[in-house]
Amino acid sequence: VHQVQRSADGRDPLIATTGDTVRLRVRLPAKAMAGAKDPLVVTGRTGAGDFMMMEYVDGQTVRFVLDHWGGGAMASGPVKLDFARAHDVEVALESLAPPPAGRPARQERRGYVQVRVNGVEVWNERVALYATEADAVAIGRNPIGGTSCGPEFTGALLAAERVKRD
Repeated sequence: VHQVQRSADGRDPLIATTGDTVRLRVRLPAKAMAGAKDPLVVTGRTGAGDFMMMEYVDGQTVRFVLDHWGGGAMASGPVKLDFARAHDVEVALESLAPPPAGRPARQERRGYVQVRVNGVEVWNERVALYATEADAVAIGRNPIGGTSCGPEFTGALLAAERVKRD
């Protein structure tokens, strides 16, 4: 992480209580291995988590993959990117929004996943997700031990913020 941001009241802006979207500015690894998957947003706890990953197809193509612990993975179509420049990636997951009143955070529910790259929507689908607490969200790392991606993003995570979806 090249920059740390704080809200006006000094809180970590990634531990939001309302935002369902994470905006990232990333530089992809120069020598990404085909088939490798890097974590972008990991939510939940061991055994009840979701992994939004970037999979490297080749030196100019990625796919976005969502692995729902115990339920399998789904992927976007291929996305061509220039690995030599930085990109804006916006990940919206309904599980990032607060759980509905009276429902436990670890409960599974249907929700949306939406990914935009440089302002262009590349994936939008209804999926199974685990609702999660605000403090159980990791950016660019996999702290809950899932095996579907590596332990951390291997490119450069230049900026991250959590916001409400537009």
